[in-house]
Amino acid sequence: MKKEIDLSLAKEVLKNIVKEIQSDVSVDFIQKTVGEYFKVDVDQMTGKIKKREFVIPRQVAMYFCKRYTQLTLALIGENFGGRDHSTVIHALESVEDMMKMDANFKNSVDELSKKLKLRIS
Repeated sequence: MKKEIDLSLAKEVLKNIVKEIQSDVSVDFIQKTVGEYFKVDVDQMTGKIKKREFVIPRQVAMYFCKRYTQLTLALIGENFGGRDHSTVIHALESVEDMMKMDANFKNSVDELSKKLKLRIS
């Protein structure tokens, strides 16, 4: 029982830290921008569904969170349905690999990057 309380308290504290640490580009903005681009709801992107049509936008959004925020891998994972930091690492590697293998995918990521950079400057 005490362990469950400690865990829920830790999650609550993490949520507060996430809100304080987020930089000019928030996780919410990244999720909405990526979701609109791939025509996926943020709820689907942060949910448990493992269909490719949701996984790729989720991974791209995680990639941009790492690139454009000061959040740790664990905090990024927390913003995507409580995923583990190792899932975020896998997402970063997957996006980088797909960008090397697929020019169209790389163009999509570059286009999204430009949209996000406009928000920063």
